Amino acid sequence: MLKMKHKLLAALALAAAQAQAGSAGQLTVDDASLGGTGPAFWSDDTVYSGVNPMRSTSGFAGEFAPTGTGSWTSLERISQSGAIRDQSSTFNFTFAFDNAAHTSGSWTITNATANKVQIDLVLAMHAANGGGSFLFDNQVIDARQTLAGRWKIDWLNDGGNIPGFSNLVLYGRDQRTILAPAPEPETWAMLATGLLAIGLTARRRRKDSVAIRPQM
Repeated sequence: MLKMKHKLLAALALAAAQAQAGSAGQLTVDDASLGGTGPAFWSDDTVYSGVNPMRSTSGFAGEFAPTGTGSWTSLERISQSGAIRDQSSTFNFTFAFDNAAHTSGSWTITNATANKVQIDLVLAMHAANGGGSFLFDNQVIDARQTLAGRWKIDWLNDGGNIPGFSNLVLYGRDQRTILAPAPEPETWAMLATGLLAIGLTARRRRKDSVAIRPQM
């Protein structure tokens, strides 16, 4: 009887903790997008957590661990009242965020470098007692390119309602520069052949010009 009572109390405590933290509700990968609106631009994975991303990455780090090897670095932090600059010099991005509707809005990220890059991104939002973290795995951004996206809150607070935006952190890891592919050997051979043909043609024209020049 005592064991059953302990189990019941444990179950009630767990239910209370879950209610206090809210729930995932209708949270899905299409709640955040970047670069377009169709499925190809939706986030690759998402996780619901009660961890505030301003304090820790533990709410999503374990879920997203298989997709990369580096540690997550804060690129930008946004509070409910406005932007909190936390730009990392390692990544060289600029960021904009709009939460005028409180439960949905837009965001952009700009590659400020002169190189095409690939990077793992996480848009980690917090609202009420829970939050959604959206992964953009191996996101490619061209040199000086700005990508625009949309976001919305679809998780629930402890009252079963969709809460208003509280804060957000954009995290990045595993950035690498994408270099233009080196020409294949066949391409080099074709280029050399073309240059040789141009040179022979120019030489022949010079000889012909000398041959027909009128003598004085």
